[in-house]
Amino acid sequence: MAASPEEYFERIVEFLGKGISPLAEFDGEPSVEMLGDQLGKLEAKVVFADGSKLEVVLAVDFTGDYPEWTHYSFHYMDDGGRCRLRYDNSRHYPGLPHFPHHRHEGPSEQVYPTSSPSVRRIGEEIRKFLSA
Repeated sequence: MAASPEEYFERIVEFLGKGISPLAEFDGEPSVEMLGDQLGKLEAKVVFADGSKLEVVLAVDFTGDYPEWTHYSFHYMDDGGRCRLRYDNSRHYPGLPHFPHHRHEGPSEQVYPTSSPSVRRIGEEIRKFLSA
């Protein structure tokens, strides 16, 4: 049986809170807003032990067989607010493969094509920074 939209967001919040790092803490409460029965939005800010931060905005459509991320931004920054990596699907790089999905890397925010990420994949990449 598929998870309800509320359960889907609960699992993501749980992963963001302790699945990436047991020392992570939320900066304020994560916000989940349901827009009817089948559309929802999550906003969260996570702070890690090294002072780095992850800001998440995720809008999800639950009308199909699988949850569809209609809009997302996972922006991971160092303790000075400089970009380490950001995954998003803003529609400003139409020439890239897998448009609109793309990734920004480093303080210069160099853009790279990517397929739609998963929360787990993003977590794995953040863990590499935290263990370096």
